[in-house]
Amino acid sequence: MVVALIALSLCGPALAGPVDPIREALERADAREAAAEGAAQPLPVIVVPVPSAAGVPEETCEEALKAAAAFRKTRPEPTPPAGPVRPPQDPQRRPSDSSDDDGVAGRPRVTVSESGVRDSGLPGVEPDRVPLEPLQGNPEALRRVGDVLRKAAMGQRTRITTFGASHTGGDFWTGHLRRLLQGRYGDLGHGWILPAALYTGYRGQDLNLCRTDGWTPDWVGKKRGRDDGLYGFGASVSSYDPADLGWLETTTDNDQ
Repeated sequence: MVVALIALSLCGPALAGPVDPIREALERADAREAAAEGAAQPLPVIVVPVPSAAGVPEETCEEALKAAAAFRKTRPEPTPPAGPVRPPQDPQRRPSDSSDDDGVAGRPRVTVSESGVRDSGLPGVEPDRVPLEPLQGNPEALRRVGDVLRKAAMGQRTRITTFGASHTGGDFWTGHLRRLLQGRYGDLGHGWILPAALYTGYRGQDLNLCRTDGWTPDWVGKKRGRDDGLYGFGASVSSYDPADLGWLETTTDNDQ
């Protein structure tokens, strides 16, 4: 199972006028944090302009992939990097890759057809007919979620991080949640996402990803990864070949 992470970024409602509403919201949030007794100083805002990334790409994904394939035929053969230097780690806690057991070996397999599910009468077959239920969970955890959303309603910079498996890596549920929250509290961007897809099915709502096949994905416990223990936010993609391509662009045409 792959654990994925998506960060949702929110801000307060946009303000009319020639000023930058996002910058004003960030400055107000920073001023409130600095004025609070014992509050940590906010990190400086670092802006890295990339003029070539502005506007519509000059090439489509298909054209870029063809150009990368042509370059791969003419570029010098790249030199693989030296073997990874893994940070010290307790061998008892290190994930084992000696077993081929995928966790479901030997268990019975059940094949269910779409018509069988539709006719089963199971709850949730028709989601629109499932009644809404009150929030469930630890009251203190729910209170803290409410506190975060109240900060967003006050115009403060707010980030929500969601940990999950395939439903998060595909950004379907989290993408819908992001749209709802940013539609109410303001939009500070998509949040964190890898520039090259980690695996088949990895996607971002309202983003298009394009990549060549030479990238090496890695995450905790993955076999045949980089084995250097450097996973960033939990996973990484890397390549030593300059012919490899990875890009992302905002879009409105993948709104499934």
